[in-house]
Amino acid sequence: MKKPVQKFKKKFKPQVTLEQKYPLLHQINKVAEDGILIFDLAKTRPLSIGVYFQAKDALNERGIEFKCRSLNWQLRLYTHRHQYLKAAAKSKNRVNIKGELEPRTDEDMMKARKNLVKYREATGKNKYKKKVYGSKNPSKPTGKVFVKSKPKAA
Repeated sequence: MKKPVQKFKKKFKPQVTLEQKYPLLHQINKVAEDGILIFDLAKTRPLSIGVYFQAKDALNERGIEFKCRSLNWQLRLYTHRHQYLKAAAKSKNRVNIKGELEPRTDEDMMKARKNLVKYREATGKNKYKKKVYGSKNPSKPTGKVFVKSKPKAA
């Protein structure tokens, strides 16, 4: 008789809110006009170029004390997420701090797509990447990477 295999429960990961992870960006959302969510973890939109200076001015106008380094770091963390990079590669517009859409150039779109590819290669999220195994020891990868060609659309 085979012994029943014990199934482990999945670990519960609590939802991280914008307020917990990026407090300054949450403050900007609170002071934004018309309740527009510029920074949103669920529905990410690419930000306009120079949003750092716009956010800095908005926080200074409201009298909110902050360190420029912390604002810069939170923007960097927000814009280097995989979800943000995907949105930046697909979207045709950028959003400024007031919630207005700004059109993008072709060069900007190409740069965003390159950043997405770099991120996927660095983190291993590229589904077409395959490790090459050595002939002497097939259990260990050689460190070289073989990229399969993408499947062609029918």
